Amino acid sequence: MVKVCAHYCGTTIMIGEFETKEQANEFMKHSYLMHYVDELVNATEDELIYPDEMFIEEDEIPFCEVEPALSDDLPF
Repeated sequence: MVKVCAHYCGTTIMIGEFETKEQANEFMKHSYLMHYVDELVNATEDELIYPDEMFIEEDEIPFCEVEPALSDDLPF
């Protein structure tokens, strides 16, 4: 499977999954309208993701555990 991803608000999101790279490339030629619910303000919002913000990810991205910082290491 070929995944189309984008960088959004400091994280990577998957916006589509396709059988072939050609299908993914065709999808990436157009802007993508993302509709979501903002629970903090209890409202729905739309966000436009442009083609230049999209990229293809063919491999699984492993998630890793991050150790929390110790309070002694904090500068304040």
